[in-house]
Amino acid sequence: MHMSTAKLEVTRTGSGVRIGYDGAPMVVETGAGIPLGGRWWWSFDGSLRLVDASEEEGSDQLGAYTALALTYRDQDGPLIRQALKTYADDSSLVVETTALRDLWDAALVDSFFHTTFNSPVVRLADGLRYLVYTWGLADNEGVGIGGHFPDAAVAPDLESLPERLRLADFSPTTDVHHRGEKPFAPLIAYDRQERTLVMAPLDHLLISPLRLLPTPSGVGVARGLHGGVDAIPAGTTTHTSLVFGQGVVATMQKWGDLLLRLSGKRRGQGRDSLLVRSLGFWNCYGSYYAELFRPVGATTLRALSAYFREAGVPVRYIGLDLWYDYGQVGFARRYEPDAAKYPQGLKVVFEETGLPFLLHMSAFDLANGYLDSYQFVADEGSSYPVDPRFYRDLAREFKAWGAMGIWPDFLRTQLQNSAPCGATWATRMGGLTAWSSPWPRKGWR
Repeated sequence: MHMSTAKLEVTRTGSGVRIGYDGAPMVVETGAGIPLGGRWWWSFDGSLRLVDASEEEGSDQLGAYTALALTYRDQDGPLIRQALKTYADDSSLVVETTALRDLWDAALVDSFFHTTFNSPVVRLADGLRYLVYTWGLADNEGVGIGGHFPDAAVAPDLESLPERLRLADFSPTTDVHHRGEKPFAPLIAYDRQERTLVMAPLDHLLISPLRLLPTPSGVGVARGLHGGVDAIPAGTTTHTSLVFGQGVVATMQKWGDLLLRLSGKRRGQGRDSLLVRSLGFWNCYGSYYAELFRPVGATTLRALSAYFREAGVPVRYIGLDLWYDYGQVGFARRYEPDAAKYPQGLKVVFEETGLPFLLHMSAFDLANGYLDSYQFVADEGSSYPVDPRFYRDLAREFKAWGAMGIWPDFLRTQLQNSAPCGATWATRMGGLTAWSSPWPRKGWR
């Protein structure tokens, strides 16, 4: 069974497929690895057995596709369906994996250094070089702000990637150079002619790392779910992109275009954004936190905007941190303008200065002011909204006040302090910026 689209070739091999681009092998084998009840089920050793393979056609948000659908089963029956979708006149492939029954006891360790529901797992061709971006998460995450800053790792081959991952850390306080199994996303693999593959999750983004995974056939790159996810309901579906192209930068742009198409957006020019074509005033700075010793309020912003006009300084927006009601930094009680700083609200400041806002958002206090109006879940010191309508409602308010966007902060705290399947992750906020959808998500058509 063989599918070919432009320069992309997808060919059945063993229990998975082989993928070539522009006449060169890129992926030598695809498969899956599912831990259940402490046992691993692998397509690579036949314990996860391929029982059906068929071609089908259809259309989705990315357009018309031809798919190779592979069904795998364990001793108890059909387990997952893996559909590899290729699109006309394109070099992108989307792997859609669906749980065919309720999967229980899937958890391994409460850490991103371990993953469950690994599909696809790809074994890559020899001769490729690698560029990956770590998640900046420490192993055995606990309560509080932990981990380290994300970093890039460049490796000349797959064998040396773990050591490069081990060194790809930064922490201002501790030595974190101790593990080579760090999660990452995306993966960029390229050969000497810069034939390039970009692999990345397309959904459930904050609980879906890529990682190096030993398989019965050798080391592969797996897209999985956080190692603490224990129950995967029937119908749970993940989507993973494998985007092929010529040149690392050009292929990364193709991947970006695919993400834009999924969200119904079109690529703009970088200079179209106020963030890069003009200056902004921010009340927090990278070198020190000015807001803590010189709070910024409406009076200060009025004076600053008048100075900017008189001096001809092209400031075109204001980045506001800690503008809302909070008790502890990083945990909002309510997203309403601080009455002491902005007694007439933000809208009046916007109308007087003509400068739109980029508003900071953080995690939520356990005793936040939205509990009577929206459903929240509480977990280890924080609370999290369940209904994504909450963010759309906030977006309408923010836009009415003169906001052009938001800047989400403390996502690390939110991710670390909540059970992966218990929270709703916002990734789409009424046109202000991009946010995510609740997990698990069923279907994608």
